[in-house]
Amino acid sequence: MRTYDGRAGHSTWTEYRRACEEQAMMRRDRLRRRLPRAALQAIPVAFVIAAILSLGAHAPVTISVIVFVLVLAGWPLLVLLRAFDPVPDIEVLRDLAEGERTTARTITRLRRRGYVVLHDRCIYGSEETIAHIVIGPSGVFVMTSEPGKGVVRYSKDGVNRDGNPLRPVIDRTAWFGGEVRDQLRRAMPMTKVPVMPTLVMVDADVLWSDGAIDDVTIISLKDVNTFIRNRPQRLNPMDVTKVVAAAERLFPAYTANRLATDITVDRDHWIALMDALRTIRERDGDARDILDRLAQIEQDLGLQADPSGRPGLPAGGERFDEEQLLGPDEVVRTGERRRGTTVLTAVRPLKDDDQS
Repeated sequence: MRTYDGRAGHSTWTEYRRACEEQAMMRRDRLRRRLPRAALQAIPVAFVIAAILSLGAHAPVTISVIVFVLVLAGWPLLVLLRAFDPVPDIEVLRDLAEGERTTARTITRLRRRGYVVLHDRCIYGSEETIAHIVIGPSGVFVMTSEPGKGVVRYSKDGVNRDGNPLRPVIDRTAWFGGEVRDQLRRAMPMTKVPVMPTLVMVDADVLWSDGAIDDVTIISLKDVNTFIRNRPQRLNPMDVTKVVAAAERLFPAYTANRLATDITVDRDHWIALMDALRTIRERDGDARDILDRLAQIEQDLGLQADPSGRPGLPAGGERFDEEQLLGPDEVVRTGERRRGTTVLTAVRPLKDDDQS
């Protein structure tokens, strides 16, 4: 089954690159102001140190001059070097992107068992992205990758990794799972789809094999494939195909330059919209009997076009050196159009001349 699977870690890496660019601009502005000031501050300090060596310690003049030059040049150089110190908040984004790629390499093996793996999926109405969605016979697994070495333990204060609480990432994973569960339930009311939010510890060891906290399964990366394969089968192949189609429509792959003016409309929405417009035309513009249908179409399309139309988690933060993550057969080119979908840029109301 060919799917528009996205690129693992793309959104986090894009955020990391943007943060680095902003940091570089701030660094240039800061150095433009601080370097001249540091050079001026270094002059009296270098002069005092050289005078003490020459007059107080009776050092040779050559030594005093060398020390004067070193202090005069070293002070601004120290300011320059400190400006390039790594910023922890930015480096965290890099670690997250690398963690998502590492998880992607592992869970991609599930495709041999009939699972479909989607990476970096957007949520309409939120700037957050879901790292991985795995769909297969045992259900839907909504995954968040958490890098960092250590040991995950459960205590009276909650779950922590070497003393660092995991509550924020657990709540985030639970929210992702709830969003996927609710939207799939609305899109497929006749199919019972089990959705399991899963927190994957990329580098850390977990003291239990598949413990769950607040409906979120916390598991080590080395055990995640076995955990998914051993779950009881809940969906038949036809159900899996329907869930994949719904997930691709509801949670599109992230792209750094997605335009809100271009909306990908699935076949059902397109048929409903065309049917509504055809009915209005046949009735000479009378739409009183189908206002509810038009309102529902408007709501669905508006939800896709307006990223701020629905409450969600607060906003968080390129390709990695142009390397392919999963091989040439599994890399999806930006702008690829899925089969059975139509890109709708605008719907123009019928003019009076057209109705006649």
